[in-house]
Amino acid sequence: GHAVGIDHELLVAAEGETRDRQAVMIRDALGVAVSGPALALADVLRSVGPGSRLPVLDLAIPALRELPQANRDRLVRLVKVLIEADRRMSLSEFVLITLCRRHLGRDTKGAPPVKHRSLRTVSNEVASVVSMLVHAGRSRPEAFERAMALLELNGQLLRPPAKLDFSAIEAALYELKLLAPLAKPAMIKAFLAVVMDDNGVTIAEAELMRAICAALDTPLPPILEAPPEAP
Repeated sequence: GHAVGIDHELLVAAEGETRDRQAVMIRDALGVAVSGPALALADVLRSVGPGSRLPVLDLAIPALRELPQANRDRLVRLVKVLIEADRRMSLSEFVLITLCRRHLGRDTKGAPPVKHRSLRTVSNEVASVVSMLVHAGRSRPEAFERAMALLELNGQLLRPPAKLDFSAIEAALYELKLLAPLAKPAMIKAFLAVVMDDNGVTIAEAELMRAICAALDTPLPPILEAPPEAP
């Protein structure tokens, strides 16, 4: 697929013609029985405040998991197509597609295979994710240096937003998922240090951390279990 830039503004709800066009695409792809609940969910997600988006999605996931796997696959593909239509992806859209893939994708038995025993072999991928977190939270550039130093990964530079398109972050998260389980907690701690850089976690940062942990098959840090402060 083509590279889609991750846009750091919040998702603007589709209205009018755009929403109607999307509704037709959803009905064509999923059929009326599935598209009705899917569109109702989209309307609820659009109308609730940012802090309620993921709790509402949590309520919907069990029902969507009851669908046959072929329908779940079509739904995830469709979400990605709708998001990529304007060649930009907001952070909340990135969270949505990442969580949909994790919870509606094909069930895999057991833990992911281990490809990387040490963080040193994935320092480029770590730097990409840390850079995304720095830009997403508008943290100070020093937060990047501190996170990399915490992991004893030298020689990496903060990536500019232009280098952090969806395909780059997707590829980085895939490699980091294949890291040895014992190496993951230190990495998550370093990621958390970036989002805590300004002594608080916004809803967007908490959602982003949740998506990253889901993509990496690793538990969410306990501090993020509580609802974050609104920005």
